[in-house]
Amino acid sequence: MQLISLTNNNLTGKLPITIRDHLPNLEGLHLSINSLDGVIPPNQEKCRKLQVLALSFNELLELFQERYPT
Repeated sequence: MQLISLTNNNLTGKLPITIRDHLPNLEGLHLSINSLDGVIPPNQEKCRKLQVLALSFNELLELFQERYPT
């Protein structure tokens, strides 16, 4: 599978932390305009082909500050 687009689908809950384990060849994941909450799963290295991760207009928290401090 190369692309999953579930934009504006009234999705709720948290992103599964194991999503990267099940979709290693994913190139695009579009989940914008939903009601997802929690944190963006860390360690996305297993998604090496991922080029687009669209998560805008949700209630997600970023952990990039911990991983890439200024």
